[in-house]
Amino acid sequence: GDVERAALAMPAEGPDDLAARKSFLADFIDSMPERYLLANAPAAIAAHAELARKHGDRVASVAMVPSRHPEAAEICVVAADRPGLLAAITAAIAASRLEVHAAQIHSRSIEGGVQAVDLFWVRDRGEGVDGVARSIPKLVRDIHAVLTGEVTPIELARRRGGGVRGERNSPRVRLQVSVDDRASPRHTVIEVVTRDRPGLLFALSDALYHLGLSIAVAKINTEGARVADVFYVSEAGGGKVAPGKRSLEIQAGLLAVLEGLEQEDARR
Repeated sequence: GDVERAALAMPAEGPDDLAARKSFLADFIDSMPERYLLANAPAAIAAHAELARKHGDRVASVAMVPSRHPEAAEICVVAADRPGLLAAITAAIAASRLEVHAAQIHSRSIEGGVQAVDLFWVRDRGEGVDGVARSIPKLVRDIHAVLTGEVTPIELARRRGGGVRGERNSPRVRLQVSVDDRASPRHTVIEVVTRDRPGLLFALSDALYHLGLSIAVAKINTEGARVADVFYVSEAGGGKVAPGKRSLEIQAGLLAVLEGLEQEDARR
């Protein structure tokens, strides 16, 4: 199909490389959830698969891939899935002065475990799409450092440089956090509505990690100053979040993080 044609159009190192690429692509497509295949263009899927094929035993593989959104560059990160992985990656993104406008979090079963294939549509805070390519070497170093324990995610996120993008002048957005245990048969769905700011996705994913939750799916949507982020989560043991006390604890924890960010903005 279109994905295979896109994959075979990439430069090859010989007939054996083409055959290996074609075989891996078929396995990659079979291993990915249907929502991934519906949400991504053939050229991007082929690029994601090629990054995963060459991943080997690296801590993480990171690359810019064809973006279907002209207003943002697409970055693909392939790594062994683990609790806190999204927080680690988004800490590095924040440290590189990149703003996340959308994201898709995926995982697939492979021999030896579970592999994450995470996609982020980003812009450089100062230079927009044009500045993303220059940020990739630093982003790769930072993702490696945080995943190997050289630095903690919170330390890395605090290193983000540059000014803050006019937060005080942007319109207010009413904070909303909902915890729904009925919207999905296997996961609890958490929706967060707030004002966009640098490092927001890191702050939310780090909070969910410290609340003991595992993120299976993240849908990140930015519309102007307003962000509506949806997380499909489960408890560490794999079950849904219990309604009542536990749901209220999670809601209160996320609201506390968001209110803390607003207080930081007010002090700037």
